[in-house]
Amino acid sequence: MTSGPVNSSQGLIAVIAHDTTSVSSTATVYAFSGGRWNVLSSQDLGYSLMAGTPIVSGSVTGGRDPDFLVQQEGASQAVGSVLGNINGTWQIVPFRTSTGVQNQAQDLHFTDGRPVSQMNTCTPTCAAGNQEAVFFNYDPASRQFVQQP
Repeated sequence: MTSGPVNSSQGLIAVIAHDTTSVSSTATVYAFSGGRWNVLSSQDLGYSLMAGTPIVSGSVTGGRDPDFLVQQEGASQAVGSVLGNINGTWQIVPFRTSTGVQNQAQDLHFTDGRPVSQMNTCTPTCAAGNQEAVFFNYDPASRQFVQQP
């Protein structure tokens, strides 16, 4: 799966992701320079890729470079990770939620310049719960997406 070439402060970049085992995958950021594609970073995503889902680019960290959303299959749900150029280093940007810090968020997409997750309220039980949109904003001080109340 690939993002295709995207303009950035470094010229053309692209993210290519592939499964490395039956339960894990890797995303690699490439930059085009000197007539060839060069590796800028490679990150273990922790889950298998969601088949047939393209890598999406957007601006959710407020930096000069695009951010990339990579969809994966976690246990029994869809999850997504965001790759961003944070202070000159391409990395997975973690999510700080009410339950802790993790590298993925459930049913993730980009809306209006920020990541939005669809989470189960589990009220009265998870089987009977409703889906609720959970919004995140990027916090440059902690280098994380912070769940909004």
